Formats: sequence, structure tokens, C-alpha cells
Amino acid sequence: MTTLNPVGARIWEELDGRRGVRELASDLITDFNGVDVATLTTDITEFIETLRESGLVEDSD
Repeated sequence: MTTLNPVGARIWEELDGRRGVRELASDLITDFNGVDVATLTTDITEFIETLRESGLVEDSD
């Protein structure tokens, strides 16, 4: 069982396989107070890598 915090849950909701990490960060930046796009991009990248390692997502071709 995998549980997500509210930030992870929000990112999970938006994963659609069409947008790259930078575009996703730009789309979500207004949802998170006090964070810049660069930090959010890094956080999303790390989150997706954790999901990959858990087998919950895979790279899209």
C-alpha cells in the first residue's frame, strides 16, 4: 500500500503522460505557496522517480 501526502496526491492527480515535468510544474505552481518553479520541478522529478522505483508509473514512449 502506498500513501501520499497532499502534495504528492495533487501531483498524482495531474500525471497524464502528455506533459513533461517542467510543463507540469508550470501548471501546478499556483497550487503551492512559497515554492518556485525550479524547486517544484525538482520535487516532481524526485516524486516521479520514487513512483517508478515502486512500479507505480513507467516511462511513456
